[in-house]
Amino acid sequence: MLRRAMGGVRGVIKRSLWSGLFGLGSVPGTEEEGHEYLRRRVSLYFQVLFFIYAAVYCMAVVLVAMRGSWPALAHPARWVHAGVILGALAGWYVTRRADRTVRQLAVVEVLGTLTVAIGVGAFGLLQPAAQLEKDDLELVLALSQTLIARAVIVPSTAARTLGLGIVCALPLTGALYLAGHARAPSTGLPSVLSVIEALTWLTISVVLSGMASRVIFGLRRRVAQFARLGQYTLGEKLGEGGMGVVYRASHGMLRRPTALKLLQPERSGARAIARFEREVQLTATLTHPNIVAIYDFGRTPDGIFYYVMEYLDGLDLEALVRGDGAQPAGRVVHVLKQVAGALAEAHGVGLVHRDIKPANILLCERGRSRDFAKVVDFGLVRDLSGSPAMAQSMIGALEGTPLYMAPEAFATPDRVDGRADIYALGAVAYYLLAARPVFTAVTLMGLCEAHLKTPPQSPSEHSPVPVPRKLEALVLACLKKGPEQRPQSADELLTALEALDDVAPWTPADARSWWAGRGRAVRGEPAPVREDLPSRTVAVDMREREDRAVV
Repeated sequence: MLRRAMGGVRGVIKRSLWSGLFGLGSVPGTEEEGHEYLRRRVSLYFQVLFFIYAAVYCMAVVLVAMRGSWPALAHPARWVHAGVILGALAGWYVTRRADRTVRQLAVVEVLGTLTVAIGVGAFGLLQPAAQLEKDDLELVLALSQTLIARAVIVPSTAARTLGLGIVCALPLTGALYLAGHARAPSTGLPSVLSVIEALTWLTISVVLSGMASRVIFGLRRRVAQFARLGQYTLGEKLGEGGMGVVYRASHGMLRRPTALKLLQPERSGARAIARFEREVQLTATLTHPNIVAIYDFGRTPDGIFYYVMEYLDGLDLEALVRGDGAQPAGRVVHVLKQVAGALAEAHGVGLVHRDIKPANILLCERGRSRDFAKVVDFGLVRDLSGSPAMAQSMIGALEGTPLYMAPEAFATPDRVDGRADIYALGAVAYYLLAARPVFTAVTLMGLCEAHLKTPPQSPSEHSPVPVPRKLEALVLACLKKGPEQRPQSADELLTALEALDDVAPWTPADARSWWAGRGRAVRGEPAPVREDLPSRTVAVDMREREDRAVV
């Protein structure tokens, strides 16, 4: 019974030691972020160890050369020193690979630290007693630098760092004890005091390393908490607009990728917050499939407003033209129909986007359908329904992107309606066909003047691809200076687009072919590995095989 109890106690101690030194829960943050962060930090830790001990070794070689005592390099202690350097180099090499698991990284980091500690202890043990009495504090300094460097670089709890520090201190402590015990009968009390002094500094270093881990690990945990908003964990920054910053995020339970938009703190005045909240409420009322979907919204304990929308892994039209040039007419019409349908719903409930531009229209994949357009960023949306609660459109201010703004948005911004979005969509179509904006100017004033007074040139004059005559006429109609001269609604524009009979259709096969080929290059993705390798036919004599089998 007692033996079984003692075995259980030993098992608990063993598991505690294993989970403490080689445990996984040492890195805060998401699993993906924690894994990559731990790998980079452990790799950096081994780099630092390598350079520290290599620099000390080189300095020892220089001193030996200056003294002319070359046989000293053959001393076993120097071989131990060289082994520590090679061990750090091996740890650096092993942790460079991104496919190492968290468990493997933790084991390599602990074993590497223990290897260095054993090497320092062995170095002291192999030194002559007289030499060790001179070098004991230098060995303590070497081990102290190792432990403190680990505490600063590698994310770890204070208990784990303290436990590892105590274990690492044992080899050097044993070497100093044996050396002091050997010297005590001949040298007396001063030698014992020297050992006690060295052990005191070593103890201080172990405690300081634990305190450093506690502070740094605690700060990182706080940063990780700030990177969480409710059930959402923030990832990399995706972009930044006039109203806020967009981050990739993931839900703690659903694990689906989302995009989270935060109101920038420096713009968190009462008016900005009200406008940001209005953007969410208005966008959430829209259900068209070509409008970005809103999942959730709320405020942080610090009062920062945010909302969560679907994550769109695609390509915006600005990046499309920048990487691929002018687009075929069929593809342009395919995109315009989708955006016009989205605007028709928005205008139908009294909402004007006011910032239609290539960067706010993304092409992505939905339900195995490529070139699925999504209209995003309703940050400048304006409510025309007459609701007093929504009457905060910043009347009189210049809003939108000047390259795609309607003339009335410059002249009378308080009177814009859905026809301003029609003008902007016409400017987007012009950009897709000609690979250049409708107007360019050196100054903002010159650009405003062009939109107000200068008739646009035909896109075919600049386009390297054929532009059908009826499509060109419709684009120019959308770019008329007077709102009453344009298509009067998004529904009317959609009807006109569907009536075009001189535009070759853009088929799903065309979209799949473009994304599989040219789309990879535009997005910077590697080309797929070809599997159409030449095949070889080998003739097999079955009669010969049967004869051999019989033999």
